[in-house]
Amino acid sequence: MSRWRTRPFVDADLPEVLRIAAEGEATVDPHYLQYVARAGRLHVSYDPNTFRTVAFGGAIPIRSVDRTVMMVTDLFVEAANRGYRAGTELLESLVGDHQHRMTSSSKDAAAMQAYHRQRMDPKWKVRYMEGFGSKTDAVPSMLAPSRLDAWRHDRHDLVDFYFQRGAIVGGDSVLLTNPIEVRVTRLHTNDAIDVFRRLIAHFPTRMKVSLCVPEQHPLSDWLDDHGYTEVDHDWFCCTQGVRVDSDLAVVDPGLW
Repeated sequence: MSRWRTRPFVDADLPEVLRIAAEGEATVDPHYLQYVARAGRLHVSYDPNTFRTVAFGGAIPIRSVDRTVMMVTDLFVEAANRGYRAGTELLESLVGDHQHRMTSSSKDAAAMQAYHRQRMDPKWKVRYMEGFGSKTDAVPSMLAPSRLDAWRHDRHDLVDFYFQRGAIVGGDSVLLTNPIEVRVTRLHTNDAIDVFRRLIAHFPTRMKVSLCVPEQHPLSDWLDDHGYTEVDHDWFCCTQGVRVDSDLAVVDPGLW
């Protein structure tokens, strides 16, 4: 008999979820958790004897080229209960009833083993890159006004999530900015290098630019050649036959 029980996340779980994420050296935005719960599944595992929460995870369905795929967004187990199948059983509750599965937000050895048991094997790296804008003077220039209806691609729910957080939404790009950094959260175009060059030309050379890029996309090599640095990476894992849109140049590693 299983040592754990699994159920959907409720708001009262938030303090424990934040604690478990912190143990995994991660910071989780409550608005992000709400989005995952709304768009897909957000579950917690708990000890039925003590009702203590020991793990949480999420998954959302996305359309990937020619099929619907269940995308694992998160999988965290508290340190004291790692190795006791809490993560394995939680993952089964999230994606076990879906034939096509993928994830791109971990390189942890235990998580990779759990993904392998669900037939999600590593294919390539998702690279976290940092560099700087290319505008020679010190003042950022104005981008076109942000309009949610300007977005020309799929995943309108995800783009709306960013729009509600103040993102600058264009036809092919989604940016989150503050006075010292611009984060490119999505870039979807068959002309990614030129579009990216035009975007960073709006931001001065002192302003950090961060983004997450699939390693096989041509933008990845361009970033290497133009002073950007890989600061971390995760692995894209999937079941056999899952394909991703080759025009998707910049992604959110958890939400794809």
